[in-house]
Amino acid sequence: MYYFFPDFAYGPVLTHLTLHLIVGMGAYSLVFRTKLFNVLLKNPLVPPFLSLPAVTLVFIAGLLAAQIWQTSGHAQTALSDEKRALSRIYHSVVEPQELRLALRTGTESYVSLVREIEWGRNRNQYPAAEVERALVDLGVMLRASSARTNEAAAAAQATRDLLRDLDILENAREKRLELGGRARFGYISTWTILYFMLLISAISVAAVHRPYPHTAAVALCLYCFSMAMLFSIIALSIHPYQGPNALPPASLVVK
Repeated sequence: MYYFFPDFAYGPVLTHLTLHLIVGMGAYSLVFRTKLFNVLLKNPLVPPFLSLPAVTLVFIAGLLAAQIWQTSGHAQTALSDEKRALSRIYHSVVEPQELRLALRTGTESYVSLVREIEWGRNRNQYPAAEVERALVDLGVMLRASSARTNEAAAAAQATRDLLRDLDILENAREKRLELGGRARFGYISTWTILYFMLLISAISVAAVHRPYPHTAAVALCLYCFSMAMLFSIIALSIHPYQGPNALPPASLVVK
């Protein structure tokens, strides 16, 4: 949801700057354009009141940031599992030679489709049918080989190992797609709470400066800009497969 518009690496920065500008203008208008806070002209709030909603906001932002840092680690682990499984299938020594060549061709096709469509185009936010078919083809070849090698213990064990590697490959892919999909829509409720707390804290900044409109405007600008930078740092790291710190499609290789 963070790259719909504008859709480039640092797009979330513009998104959050715009949203914080709207929140700041809304808080200023509510405090100074309505009569709800006129009582503060005679009985102003004490400045320490500013810290109450701001501390709550930063605490919630810290919880979201902690989840995001873990997501990056999970993405690295899924990539490592996927690469190892692909490497073992690609370099397998199963017989006959035709099967080995077919597995290598199927593995290269899987990597190419993932890098071009699922990772490159879809940004791992939803699966690609072409990749599904490539996985099915690999499974069909391995299971057919298993049926032919039941009498040879060593060959059967090698095929069972490859089937286990195929399961690891499928699980790693599912984890990759889960992380990409969660980054797209999985934090909406947390962002909603964050922006609600941002509005409350912006209102408190304006309310504390109710007798001084110009001072309130300056304080709101500084506060909203600093919070926009905080939110942008979180948003730029929230998607492990998109943004300035994203894992590139080229990181999926067969060695």
